[in-house]
Amino acid sequence: MGNGEPATNRELNRLWETVRQIDKDGTRGTVGALSLVQAQLTDVIKDQAEAKGDLAALRQEMQTRFDKHVAQHEDDKKARNRNRKWIVGIGIAGLASMSGVAVALFDILSRVH
Repeated sequence: MGNGEPATNRELNRLWETVRQIDKDGTRGTVGALSLVQAQLTDVIKDQAEAKGDLAALRQEMQTRFDKHVAQHEDDKKARNRNRKWIVGIGIAGLASMSGVAVALFDILSRVH
């Protein structure tokens, strides 16, 4: 069959026998290849579905963490406001007690002079 010579019947018969062996499943071997590709494609689809599930779980976890973070900021803000109220109250009480002392000193100083 090489060198530009015509193929003999014997060579053609061998070639057809080889084709028949390849085509013993009826599709020249493509059924096996297609089933292999189909199995791989099925695995890819399963992996993609699993990845989507993992991504959804990750998004939910991140949203939960963010919500907790925002709630912590709100709690911190409320605590700072409560602390400021205490400081203002203590300052007013201190001024009130000092005003009593200042009035007493003023009264004493006004009698001395």
